[in-house]
Amino acid sequence: VVFRYGFQVTMALRPVPGADRIVLDHLSPSRADLEGQYAFYGPDLSYDAYQWDGRSWVFERDVDAKDLERSGKPWNAPPKAPGP
Repeated sequence: VVFRYGFQVTMALRPVPGADRIVLDHLSPSRADLEGQYAFYGPDLSYDAYQWDGRSWVFERDVDAKDLERSGKPWNAPPKAPGP
């Protein structure tokens, strides 16, 4: 797989531990009239994925990546600053 996008941007591509899945930024042009001109492509705040089906990687468009950062550890809210 080759990803083409502008040199000014970065693209995230992360494996999901224990899920046989790779989640990545969806790349799109910054304007509709720039479609096909990959120097103007970048992440658009949506995500795609590749899911392993046991034989090959299957592309999935527009996936929910909310739980990507969960580590299974309980979350502890930071202490609040003392009030006046």
